This record gives sequence, C-alpha cells and structure tokens, in this order.
Amino acid sequence: MQVQSKEFILTQIGHLKPIKYNKFQWWRNYQPPQPLSEYRPMLDRIINGDYDTSPYYWMAQLAIHEMKEKMDAVACPEKKRDIQGLYMEKYRRLIQDYEKDEAQRLVNLRKGFAKYFRISQEEVIELMDNFDGNLEELHNHIEQISNTKLAA
Repeated sequence: MQVQSKEFILTQIGHLKPIKYNKFQWWRNYQPPQPLSEYRPMLDRIINGDYDTSPYYWMAQLAIHEMKEKMDAVACPEKKRDIQGLYMEKYRRLIQDYEKDEAQRLVNLRKGFAKYFRISQEEVIELMDNFDGNLEELHNHIEQISNTKLAA
C-alpha cells in the first residue's frame, strides 16, 4: 500500500467540509461534495469534479497518517496495537466506500456521456478505452466526433 504525503492528501481534501462525529459512520471525517444535477451540461459536471477520484480514497490515505502519528505518541505496545486496529478498520471502511463510490462515478460518467451526446454506452466505453487525456479533453473529443457525425 503506497501512501501519499500528508501535505498532498490535505490539498486533495482541503475543499471538503468537516463533519461532526456520527456513531453510524464514525470512520468518515469529511462530507463529500454534492454533484451537480444530471440536467446540467456534462462539461459543468466535469469541471465541478463530479467524476474526479472519490474523496474517500484521500480520507483513507489520511487515516494511515493519523494512525502513524498516534502510534508514535504512545509507548505501550498494547495501546499501539489498539490504535492500529482502530485505524486499520477506519481505513478498510473508507476503502469500501471508495470502491462503491468510484464504481458509481464511472457508471454515471458513461451514462452522462451517452445521454448528453446521444450515443450508445458501448461507443462511450470504446472512446474512453482508446483515449489518452483528462475528462475535459475526452468531452471535447466526443463533442467533435458527434458534430462530425451530425454534419455527415
């Protein structure tokens, strides 16, 4: 497991709103941003970050740093093991949230491109597989392709 630097992680989640302790979701520290409505243009949703990497990934990375800091402050091996168990459970749950959220973001991206440009999801998947660039560039690429199809 490769962990990014704490400074980088904090830049990734710095825009998120901290949340109060919730006993039903105690492992979460931040509220994920609200995505824009599906009726908004695709480019607006891309710029808003609706399809960026899920913030749960960065929260999980931050949990590893928090665990290391807490363990360094404690000398007792039993307490270190308790801290490690707690933070590894937090990490595991955040990674589960990340996997679910990331899969849903990909499905929403495919559906969004298909609906917005009126092409099949299979075409979207093929275009995504054969494209090398960011989402904004992919949007512009698909827009060019759909405009040429309409002109022909």
